[in-house]
Amino acid sequence: MKSQPIPFTVSKTENFFDRLGDYVGDVFYDILPEQGYELRDEQIYMAFQLEKAFKNKRTIFAEAGVGTGKTLVYLLYAICYARHRGKPAIISCADETLIEQLVKKNGDIDKLEKALGLNVDVRLAKARENYVCMKKLDPLANRTNNEEVLRVHDEIPDFVYDTGARLRSFERYGDRKEYPWVSDATWEKIAWDSLQQCSTCEWRHRSGQTLNREYYRHATDVIICSHDFYMEHVWTKESRKREGQMPLLPESSCVVFDEGHLLEFAAQKGLTYRYNLETLSNVLTGYMGQDVREESLYLVEDILTINDEWFQLLGQNSTAVIGSNRQEIDFSPEMIEMAGDLHKKSGAITGAACFRCRIIHHRRLLCENYRGILGIFLVWLIYSTKR
Repeated sequence: MKSQPIPFTVSKTENFFDRLGDYVGDVFYDILPEQGYELRDEQIYMAFQLEKAFKNKRTIFAEAGVGTGKTLVYLLYAICYARHRGKPAIISCADETLIEQLVKKNGDIDKLEKALGLNVDVRLAKARENYVCMKKLDPLANRTNNEEVLRVHDEIPDFVYDTGARLRSFERYGDRKEYPWVSDATWEKIAWDSLQQCSTCEWRHRSGQTLNREYYRHATDVIICSHDFYMEHVWTKESRKREGQMPLLPESSCVVFDEGHLLEFAAQKGLTYRYNLETLSNVLTGYMGQDVREESLYLVEDILTINDEWFQLLGQNSTAVIGSNRQEIDFSPEMIEMAGDLHKKSGAITGAACFRCRIIHHRRLLCENYRGILGIFLVWLIYSTKR
């Protein structure tokens, strides 16, 4: 989409921020009241503080009551500044309800467009699990009678299957919202998951995830995402660059966190290590399906057995923290010994996987990641027992 002009004029002798302040004043004192909007002191104060933050390139924390119109204030500044810089503003929201409030018909952006005569280019950036995975869907459709799966398969555009032709034109597809009839259980069978090798997948250039990502990257005004997705972008940005991939989100003019007090939980999920019983089991079970040596198979069986015992031991030595959903672990020498054994053997299987990295590259990386997490946890266990 072609970049839209700034909704006010700025001559060569004028300062952008001075003219922005004049425009925002006209909007809140004249234009919006004439259309029935109520002027609130909180809006004016927030607008004044935002102007200083943008002008001085500072971070601002703003708090206002529900219904005071703070969303209109930050939208107005974010859109104008995005057009001034030629880069989209990113608005990160706590949940789908807030995102819907922004983009729905008669939502905040729609109201702003109508009131000010603007045409705002706003696009959604969604997490990868919101898109159908062709590598999972296509073979499943050939061996199932599940009507939900078959209907999704039938609605995939023809160009996706026409792998012999050049991709001259395309349409976005594969968003979870396009298939409201699909149950969550069925969606898990056909949606992207972390065990997929996207970098070597034959569908990667025609996948719904790729095409939707290419679409929102070209937004000129606003990109809206969730806190979880933004934290995933932060977590993976440098690693994706090293692997020759583009970051999940493009460079932006500014970032706005709506309901920013909920960002901490998203950061904990996105910027911390997590592992569970099923992760290693899924990775190594897939590895056993490859053409591997007999000693490697025995090693995998040992690791899976120890992994099961390890999680049983964690459960036996943990107690619930009152007023929280967390568990507190009571450390023991047995726990340290078992973690060390598991760490050592997972390292051995990672080394064996290196010889077959082209075939199981992604699974090897997951195994390495698991071993790294275990190593951190092991150091923490040893340190905690010595305190």
